[in-house]
Amino acid sequence: VGAGGLLASDAGVRLPFAWDGVELHAAGARSLRVRLAPAGADAVTVAAVDAAGAPVASVASLAFRPAGEGGVPSALRRAADASLFRLEWVPGTEPADGQDPAAVTVAVCADPAELDAADAAAEAVVLPCRAEPGEDVRAVLARVLAFVQAWLADGRRAASRLAVVTSGALDGDPVCGAVWGLLRSAQTENPGRVLALDVDAPVTDADLPALVRRALALGEPQVAVRGGKVFVARLVRAGGGLAVPSVGGGWSLGSTGKGTLENLALLPAPDAAGGGAG
Repeated sequence: VGAGGLLASDAGVRLPFAWDGVELHAAGARSLRVRLAPAGADAVTVAAVDAAGAPVASVASLAFRPAGEGGVPSALRRAADASLFRLEWVPGTEPADGQDPAAVTVAVCADPAELDAADAAAEAVVLPCRAEPGEDVRAVLARVLAFVQAWLADGRRAASRLAVVTSGALDGDPVCGAVWGLLRSAQTENPGRVLALDVDAPVTDADLPALVRRALALGEPQVAVRGGKVFVARLVRAGGGLAVPSVGGGWSLGSTGKGTLENLALLPAPDAAGGGAG
């Protein structure tokens, strides 16, 4: 029996509200046949049996309530809105009493071999992450991982910070985006020691020290430079969440484009409006 035929159809979308008399009679069934029957104006009984007709589970009463405007009860919508967050990049502010960025000694290294020869007293070690011609994401990740491991194993660097500079990691570049994923793991295992710095334009090795000093002064694990300005990541309330389509009929979770979870949306799905099958 279709569940939609057991409840009044003029009340709009209804959601399960209260369960009563739930019993599990058996376990291990590979398939179920489920029967729904009316149990009052706004409730149904549920009986589930296995392929041989033996009882598996039953519900004496499953009560429904109207979902309200937009398809979700207002209280539930408010709770969901309060629990959803998104990442937002906000302008970074250097602490007024912080260390003079110009006083930080910086060593720029392209690979572990250069790390061995770099100034052992450098307070910051910089790795420019640039994909070589023909390098795929695995090769770049292996190179960055080898450098991070060598830096962590170097006892002379115990008091230093590592800054890995990428370009386009926050703009959809798959290689640099994967590097940021690796760096986040390193940051979790080594709090306060690794900086992920993403820029919107190529930076020469000569300009890297000044840029890294500026980013380090923020005291943040992740920094982005866009249009010459520095930004840091913050979690903010996501707001209204996903909007239910205003047109009548069913809807489903879909995507308006590839590349980011922000493209998820509730899209009209007329074929889903016919009610479920028992």
